[in-house]
Amino acid sequence: MQTSVLAIAAALAAIATPAFAEEKPRDEIVVVGQTDQLKLDAGNATGSRLDLTARETPATVETITQADIQFRGLRTAREAFAGIPGAISGNVPGNPAAVMMRGFSGSAVSILQDGVRVSTSTVVQRDTNTWHFNRIEVIKGPASVLYGEGALGGVINKVTRKPVFDGDHMDALISVGSFDTVTAAGGVNYQVSDKLALRADVSNMRSDSLYDVDDNATRSTGVTASALFQPSQDLSILVAVDHFNDRYDSTYTKSL
Repeated sequence: MQTSVLAIAAALAAIATPAFAEEKPRDEIVVVGQTDQLKLDAGNATGSRLDLTARETPATVETITQADIQFRGLRTAREAFAGIPGAISGNVPGNPAAVMMRGFSGSAVSILQDGVRVSTSTVVQRDTNTWHFNRIEVIKGPASVLYGEGALGGVINKVTRKPVFDGDHMDALISVGSFDTVTAAGGVNYQVSDKLALRADVSNMRSDSLYDVDDNATRSTGVTASALFQPSQDLSILVAVDHFNDRYDSTYTKSL
């Protein structure tokens, strides 16, 4: 009887004792992501005179950055405007593009460049190369209080690339598409000193049919250059020059 009790106790002890296996070292997992993809906490100078963020601005505002432009393959201003939710951008072949926002078009949509009103969308909205824009800021809805008459449908502000005080660097872009479409662009930022910086950008685009329309060849060239002098944190002086040239063949005149 004693032998049976000892055997049962030994069996129970064997069952109760856990078996530990050698644990393998765990791999380190690194997750890379982008926060604030809606850019709600980024400053929007077009939405107010106080450089409020999109979250703080009591209006419908949107910002398209240069990274967004390149990621989505937006070659011209027309394509960039067409990508704005609630906006329609189009043109008759051989003519500048017109923008419609919230049911308004023509003089009811103001086009700005670096905060300065250029004209209505039907007059000057050429297909400028988006390479020259650091970002495109949009206000949807009436903005006449900020930018005067005409801004009933909305305001589109094309902010060109400016010098920055983060050292010397260069960037370039070459793209090839259908209908013999070729785009080449480049830019350089040169920091002369801790108070003076220079930047220049140039672009050239040619296409036999940029928007899949026969006899609608496009040739465009753009040059932007600027110098930024910042003697103190409270004072900065910017001198900039822009030159854009384009030539379009019209489908209608070609057939005459």
